[in-house]
Amino acid sequence: ERIPELKQLGKLKKLFIGHNRISRLNRDMLLHNSELTLFKATNNAISEMPENFFNSCWSLEIIWLDKNNLTSLPKDLFKNLTSLTFLSLASNRLTNAGIDAEAFQDLRKINELHLEHNMLTSPLGGILPSSKTLSILGLTNNMLTLFENTWHRKWPKLASLQLGYNDLGLDENLHSKLFEFSNREQEITISLAENKITNFPLLHLPEPQNNQIVIDLQGNKLKCDCQTL
Repeated sequence: ERIPELKQLGKLKKLFIGHNRISRLNRDMLLHNSELTLFKATNNAISEMPENFFNSCWSLEIIWLDKNNLTSLPKDLFKNLTSLTFLSLASNRLTNAGIDAEAFQDLRKINELHLEHNMLTSPLGGILPSSKTLSILGLTNNMLTLFENTWHRKWPKLASLQLGYNDLGLDENLHSKLFEFSNREQEITISLAENKITNFPLLHLPEPQNNQIVIDLQGNKLKCDCQTL
C-alpha cells in the first residue's frame, strides 16, 4: 500500500498513518508540507525510506518510524531537520552498515533518540554523532558488546542511557567508564540490566564528584567475591 502526496494540505500540522499496511512512501509525499510538526507511521511494513523524504519539513519536531521493517537510513533522510527533538526508530531491522555516518548530523536539537530492538553491534563509532542536547538514548535489545569510553564526552546532557538486553560482558574498565559520567553537570541513569556482566568491582568505583549516577545491573551474571564487594 502507498500514500499519495499531500499537496492540498499545505497547512497540515500533524500526520498519523500508523497501524496500517503501508509498505512504501512516495518520495514527494511531504513536498508541500513545510508546517508539519509531527509525523507518525508506527506499526506498518515500511522497509525503505525515500532519500530526502523529510527535507521540505523543516518544522518537524517529532518523528515515529518504529515497528516497521527498515534495514537502512539514507544519508539525507533527516537533512535540514534542525527543529527535531524526538526520533523513534525502535523495533526495526537496522544494522550499523545500514546507517550512514551522516544520517543524524543535522539533528541539532534532538532530545530523545530511540533505537531499541534493532540489530546494532559494537562499536557504534561515528553512527551516533556528538550532541549537546541529547537527553535520552534508547539502545535496549540490540547486540552491543562494548560500553564505549567516548560516550560521556559525546553526550554531556544525557540523563538516561538504556543498554539493557544486549551482550555487554567482561570489561575490566567498565567501572571507570561509568564513573566518567559523574564528572558532569547532568545526573544520569544507566541501565545495564539483562546483559552478561559477571564482575563489577564496587570497591574501585569512586564517589561521584558532581552529581548522582544510578546504575541498573539487574538480571546479569554477577558473582559475589572479594572483587565484586
